[in-house]
Amino acid sequence: MNDVYRSLFDHGLEGVYQTTPEGQYLLANHTLAQMYGYASPKDLMQALTDIGHQLYVEPGRREEFVRLMKEKKQIAGFES
Repeated sequence: MNDVYRSLFDHGLEGVYQTTPEGQYLLANHTLAQMYGYASPKDLMQALTDIGHQLYVEPGRREEFVRLMKEKKQIAGFES
């Protein structure tokens, strides 16, 4: 990750993350960790290992998100 992107990722005012299709975090920034009540991104990633079941309130919504990403490669306006 280049320095500019890394700085935006680490110090952004919005929660930013990357996950696997299976629902495991690969990256998360400090803002996202704070939003979910964790002290650090590492704590968040250790605690949330299956976001489809641990974070999504509506069953199947994560699967819908993954399906749309596979079909369209990008999504706008998806809320859950």
